[in-house]
Amino acid sequence: MSSLPKHSALLNMPIDLIREITTHLSPADNIILATTCRAVRNCAGQGQFPPADTEENREERFEYLAGMSRDMPDHWVCEECMRYHRIDTADTPADSRPNCPLADLYGRYNQPLQLAPADEYELGRRHVQLALKYTRMGDSLTPSHRQYLGRLTAARQFSLSYPWEKKVTVAAKVAPRIVDGRFLLRTICEYRHPSRQITRDLIASESICRHQQFFPLEDGAWTNSSLHQDLRQFPRAVDNSFESPGKEVHGHCPHCYTDFSVTTTARSVRISVWMDLGTESSPLDPVWRSFVHNVEFPPIEEVEYIEPGRVRELYSSGEKEEE
Repeated sequence: MSSLPKHSALLNMPIDLIREITTHLSPADNIILATTCRAVRNCAGQGQFPPADTEENREERFEYLAGMSRDMPDHWVCEECMRYHRIDTADTPADSRPNCPLADLYGRYNQPLQLAPADEYELGRRHVQLALKYTRMGDSLTPSHRQYLGRLTAARQFSLSYPWEKKVTVAAKVAPRIVDGRFLLRTICEYRHPSRQITRDLIASESICRHQQFFPLEDGAWTNSSLHQDLRQFPRAVDNSFESPGKEVHGHCPHCYTDFSVTTTARSVRISVWMDLGTESSPLDPVWRSFVHNVEFPPIEEVEYIEPGRVRELYSSGEKEEE
């Protein structure tokens, strides 16, 4: 963290006003502020974390590490051991290899985003963290960091074949994009059958996020209950799509920033998903946690998506900027 310049406007402010500002900061931000220079530290104090062995303490320490690493292009903040790790430029969503020895051993916090083609594209929080950081740092990056950013945000296209599932094939494309300081992801999966008509059972149990899954028809009693209507956005869109072949049916998830669409023809089902994975922050960002499974933390309830179509529109706006 760089120190403040001698003629900083902050250092010219009244001491009482600086102290008033610190009362509105989190413990992590207060500690970071104290590292800027001796004058600020003498005025505002060093700050302190909440009592140890509490979830609040862990969250504040994560926020502190994330804040301190904002200008450290060679390091990322690890969820598992709460330390910095040096980057491994070979570690990308297409070839995920976390360099924390605890990540594969325990996997409590460092969970990847679960996409439909999960084995081919495992996006971790560190990938999001570094891509957003490098994009923000812009021209100050070295050529090697720019190359790594290109690999972190590269689109990936592949095909999968499932002969045991009545010879269905899946063509998939995953394309990240950073727009307005947010990490967006579009996934397109097209399920095809070469010789017979596509039916619902070919995509049974498929999911587009943690909350939206297409359940087999025999599970209809559970998914139709009034308590689970908000979990039926995707199954409802699939049903509507089969009733209107060729029409793109749109939907969204109320519990994470996800838009999706379903288009059905006689020989294929095309599922498009747009996700907003949040901004540059600590690994405990509620937006990110709403997407990933984590046994150590309760489900995220504070993320409510009440603007259907916003993520898709934001992703499309990035496409216009690239042109």
